[in-house]
Amino acid sequence: MTEPDRYGNDVDWDIIKSLKKLGLGLVRDNSIMRGPLKTISSRRYEADDIFKFNQTTAHQKNMKDALGNRYFPVDSKQFPTDTIEHWGKNMAREAGRKRLIDNGWLRADGTRVEIDYFFNKQGLRHDGTVIDIMDGHEGGVIYLGDSHTMGVGLAIEDTWTYIAHHECEKTKDLRYINMGNPGYGVDSYYRLLKRYIRFLKPNLVVMSYPWQNTRTEMFNARENIWEVQTVTKSGRQHLNDGKANVAPVEWFHTAQSYIRWYKNLEAMKWLCHEQGAKLYAVEEEHEMDETLQEITNKLVHQVDDKDLARDLVHYGRKTHRHNGEVLAKVLDHIL
Repeated sequence: MTEPDRYGNDVDWDIIKSLKKLGLGLVRDNSIMRGPLKTISSRRYEADDIFKFNQTTAHQKNMKDALGNRYFPVDSKQFPTDTIEHWGKNMAREAGRKRLIDNGWLRADGTRVEIDYFFNKQGLRHDGTVIDIMDGHEGGVIYLGDSHTMGVGLAIEDTWTYIAHHECEKTKDLRYINMGNPGYGVDSYYRLLKRYIRFLKPNLVVMSYPWQNTRTEMFNARENIWEVQTVTKSGRQHLNDGKANVAPVEWFHTAQSYIRWYKNLEAMKWLCHEQGAKLYAVEEEHEMDETLQEITNKLVHQVDDKDLARDLVHYGRKTHRHNGEVLAKVLDHIL
């Protein structure tokens, strides 16, 4: 074993050597033993069991538990926060019941409109036709995003990316790959894209809802999962007041958030460049393409605050229809 160059902030190599003599190792990854300035294989992300580029997240674990199924693929009639229990709570409140009626989720006969949630082998939502995105097929459009992209509280056919993809003449015959995951932000999008783009070789990647100001992720070695880290509105207020003394809040300082956005955006651009794909980031300023910027400016967060999905938390059909039609024009322009 070759001892790496020493640095003042490097690991204590003498301790490492002593542990090796006892047959012990501190970590499964050999990066510590190899030391700084050593080559890191560009293929290590394929070794999911060790390097954790795969999609094992706290969300995925919780989703499996909530769906009562430990393994994907799976289909369900509910999804957090769109559960039977949540429906019952909304029905018990007069205001909640009214919103369900106004948004067309409660029929005149008192029954609710049902929604199918299909998840493929990778734990990604689909329309029931693609059980395994790693089936050897190449091409298509990847849609990276959060719960709005996944379409919580809506039939997948009513979600904005599905509408855009199937109404645009240039994409309707390409494979539709929804990589929306609740709670995800731009850090998670990069990791997910890094894991799959080399195999899927898409024509285009669409990324939206980066949440760089409020979301990141850290690897929990004890649970062996990636955990989404978020900051609440009260936490951000403490940060603004200069009273924050908790490290996670500081992760979402404006300076840190900008770095998070640009590092991941530019890294994803490079991943797409390597595979010959185009990247459209909704929140990026498209100053070199005035037409694209004009179309992008028509996207909205919500058509109105009364437009709600079945869980009465996420945006409803009207918002998705509007944004879907706008995104279809974006796809047509880019491709």
